[in-house]
Amino acid sequence: MVWAYATAGMAADALYAAVTEAAMRDKLAGFNSQNLANMVWAYATADYYHQALLADCSRVISDSLARDPSRWSEEVRSQLHQWQLWLSLERGADGQQHLLSESQRKLCCDAMQGTEVTISRLQRSVAAALAAVQHGFEEEHLEPRTGYSLDLALPSSRIAIEVDGPSHFLLPDKRKPNG
Repeated sequence: MVWAYATAGMAADALYAAVTEAAMRDKLAGFNSQNLANMVWAYATADYYHQALLADCSRVISDSLARDPSRWSEEVRSQLHQWQLWLSLERGADGQQHLLSESQRKLCCDAMQGTEVTISRLQRSVAAALAAVQHGFEEEHLEPRTGYSLDLALPSSRIAIEVDGPSHFLLPDKRKPNG
């Protein structure tokens, strides 16, 4: 449920609080890798920080990844990477304590970087227009700090353009873009 609200960009603090209470009460019992990844991704997307829940999630996820990383699909590890970026880049010192090990973060980052990119007709059109006025724009430039693929970038000038970003963020890979 929190995944759906986060995907839609809807505020739902009462929902997050209720899910947190239930998850803490049950000590994350019954959560599989997909459930855990959906939950931490949703909390990151909604910027809903709960110290104790994230500590438990980090411990469970880290232990599971250490035991058998194959239980975590590439899609799920991509979600974990986005959660880890939120902790490290947006939550400051609070978030640092919930980071996975460096090797586990790399495993998650590699999964995100390995995701197949589909370039839209709109992006191709914008790239062609930019090429006509400025040489050097790169399509699907890999941003080294985060592992994100930027639709168009002019790295020498530190310019990035996300052409149809909301469709990347809001819709799963196999659905039609919303624009």
